[in-house]
Amino acid sequence: MMSKIAKYTAIILGLLLLAISLCLIKTVGDPQGIMASLPYVCIGIGSGLFGHGMGNLISERAIQSDPDLQKKLMVSFALMDVDMIALLLLVFAYLFVHGFGIYYRIKFDKEM
Repeated sequence: MMSKIAKYTAIILGLLLLAISLCLIKTVGDPQGIMASLPYVCIGIGSGLFGHGMGNLISERAIQSDPDLQKKLMVSFALMDVDMIALLLLVFAYLFVHGFGIYYRIKFDKEM
C-alpha cells in the first residue's frame, strides 16, 4: 500500500507534468529534435501518475470501511469470467504483496 504522502505526491507530480507539458506545447513555436516529442511524453507520464495516485486514493477511501471487501474483489473477478491471465496477475500481485509483508515483518522482528 502506498502511504498518503506518496499518493498525494503522485497526484501533484502528475498535475505538474501535465501543466508543464501543456505550457511547452503552447510556447515552443517550431520544435526541433527531442522538443518535438518531449511534451507528449510528459503528458503520458503525468496522466499515468495522476491516474495512479487518484485511483489509489479513491479505492482506499471506498474500501476503508470494509476490509473484508478487499478479499472479495478477487472472487468477484473470477465470477465475472474475467480473462484467466488478468485473474492470475491479480492473484500473483496479491500474494507478492503479502509475501513481502511477511518477509519484512520477520526481518524487522529479528532486528528488535
